[in-house]
Amino acid sequence: MNFVGDVVLRSQEQYPYPTPECIVRFLRRELPVVATELGDKATRRLHGLGVAMPYEIWDWSEKLGAPKQVMERWRDFDFQEAISSFTDIPVFAENDATAACGAELTFGHGRHHSEFAYFFIGFFIGGGLVFNGSVYRGRTGNAGAFGSLPVVDEHGLNGLSQLIDTSSIHLFESEVLARNNTGSEYLVHDSRIWSSDSESLEIWLDKLIGSLAMAIISINSVVDVGVIIIDGGFPAAIRERIVINTRAALEALETKGVHLPDVIAGKVGPEARALGAARLPLFARFLLDETVLTKSTR
Repeated sequence: MNFVGDVVLRSQEQYPYPTPECIVRFLRRELPVVATELGDKATRRLHGLGVAMPYEIWDWSEKLGAPKQVMERWRDFDFQEAISSFTDIPVFAENDATAACGAELTFGHGRHHSEFAYFFIGFFIGGGLVFNGSVYRGRTGNAGAFGSLPVVDEHGLNGLSQLIDTSSIHLFESEVLARNNTGSEYLVHDSRIWSSDSESLEIWLDKLIGSLAMAIISINSVVDVGVIIIDGGFPAAIRERIVINTRAALEALETKGVHLPDVIAGKVGPEARALGAARLPLFARFLLDETVLTKSTR
C-alpha cells in the first residue's frame, strides 16, 4: 500500500524474487494510475519518486532463493536512468532500513528523541542511526547496517552468525510455509498467518529477541545512544512483545561498562520504508533541515 496525498494505492505485485525488470514493469504500469487518481493539477505538484531498497541486494541471492546471475543484474542497475525513459519525475533512492529510520525521525519519535538507533525487522532486518536530529548515512550511505552485526547463535561461538540470519521475518515465513506445505502465500503485516502457527512464532521470537539483545549491547558499546527503537513488518501486538521481551533479555545479559538504553516501539509501523522513501523528494526539493522536526514541544 502506498500513500500519495489523499490517494491510497493498493497495488502489489508478487514475484519469487525481485529483479530490476519486474520493478520497472510495476512502476511503468502504476505511475499512470497515480496520475489518473491525482488529476492534472495535483500531478503537477509531484516533486519526485522515492525508492527504498536493500543495498547490495546481489549479495543475498541465496537467502532470496534467487539465481546468483539474475541478482547480479542489480549491481549495475540505475533506477534514475531506467525510470527516466518513461517519466520526467526525479528519482531519489535510499537504503530501505535507512529510509524507515528517516520516517521514524520525521513522523514518529524523532520529535522527542534527537539521537537513537533504529531497527526495522522486515524480510531482512536492518537499521539506522540518528545523531543530532539527523539520519547518519555514513561514507557510502549504508551506516546502521545492523543486519551484518555478528551474533552468537544456539551453537555458541562455533555458530557465529549475522543478525540477518537469526532475526529476519523470512525465517519465520519459511518455517510457516513449510509446515503448511505451501509456497503460494506470502507474509504481510496484517495477515492471519501471524497467529496461524504459534509454535513457529515462539521459536522465531525467542531466537530474534536473544540476538537483538546482543546486537543492542554491541551498538551501544560504540555509539552510546539513550534510545533503541524497534519496528517492523508485523502487527502491533507482535512489535510490543518484541520490545517487552528484548528489555528483559537485556537485563539478563552481562552489561558491565555499557549503559543500557531505553527500548521502545516505533510509531510509524509497517509502512515506514515507503513513507521514508516518500520524504526523500520533499527534503531534497525544499532543502528541509531534519533537526527542525526534532524540536521538543515539552
